[in-house]
Amino acid sequence: MKAKKIARICHNVHNVICDQHGLKVTPWEEKSEEHQEIVIDSVKRILSGEINSAEEAHDNFVSMKMEEGWKYGPRHSESRKTSPRLCEFDDLPEFEQMKDEYFFNVACSFRK
Repeated sequence: MKAKKIARICHNVHNVICDQHGLKVTPWEEKSEEHQEIVIDSVKRILSGEINSAEEAHDNFVSMKMEEGWKYGPRHSESRKTSPRLCEFDDLPEFEQMKDEYFFNVACSFRK
């Protein structure tokens, strides 16, 4: 299965978790191409074995977002390119760590 399809599946699982907790969700098709590419890259690295934990996947996400000009901020803002998720994995709230664990495990389920 192509990495883009798996990335979409991982994103949809993420959206289900967020929706169940009353958080705003954005369909894959409405996410920016930049964001989609970051998710696809993470999936490719998980599938290849380069990323071996949710923490490593989070670090990859943070690194790529920062390369795109994003920085830490207390609130997510597309226009300001800020996100509270741009921190160390251990500094994330438990719920955010759980979402990263689900993402990683769903992607891993497609490893051959």
